[in-house]
Amino acid sequence: MIEFLLSDANVIYTSALAILFALALFEGVAQLIGVGLLSLVDDALPDIDLDADFDASSLGTLAGLMSWLNLGRLPFLIWLTLLLSVFALAGLTLNAFLPLPNIIVLLASIVATLFGLRFFGRKLVQLLPKNETSAVSTITFIGMPATVIRGTAKPNFPAEAEVIDSFQQKHFLMVAPEQGEIATGSQVVIVERAQAGHYLVKQFDVAAEINL
Repeated sequence: MIEFLLSDANVIYTSALAILFALALFEGVAQLIGVGLLSLVDDALPDIDLDADFDASSLGTLAGLMSWLNLGRLPFLIWLTLLLSVFALAGLTLNAFLPLPNIIVLLASIVATLFGLRFFGRKLVQLLPKNETSAVSTITFIGMPATVIRGTAKPNFPAEAEVIDSFQQKHFLMVAPEQGEIATGSQVVIVERAQAGHYLVKQFDVAAEINL
């Protein structure tokens, strides 16, 4: 058994298991000293609003891929634990029962991991309790200011924008104007939710606000 786990074909999968056990150990030690590693990591990461179902164009974006993999819907350490577990188990199982080339096993393990994150991640999202105190309805974003932080927003070609809610939590949304273009760094106001899943915005007119 030890020889199997430490063989050249399995070293990448046993390494994933080693990282998994190390995370569990760190979490146990952190709990003993009164600091949850899970909450510590999640507090250090920005909140990402990925509750929307992305259309085909959005799935080509980083945000669409993250949504499909449930990254942002789960606490990061739980998501990472799921990734490492599925990857390691898939690789070790394939090597144990099928005499395949290492590269084929690796590619198959990656594919299994992606679909594992999708399927099991959605199950975990349903099981985990929601934090109602800081949860923000998508309707709440309407009328809020945002900053375009990545890409140029065009009609039907959304860019990524950052919104800070009343709890001072950051949310990252896909936004697009009804007409024209909005460059990175521009201030916008969220107008409504588009059927495609992103938000329609208007560029914030500083001069008009001053005249008011």
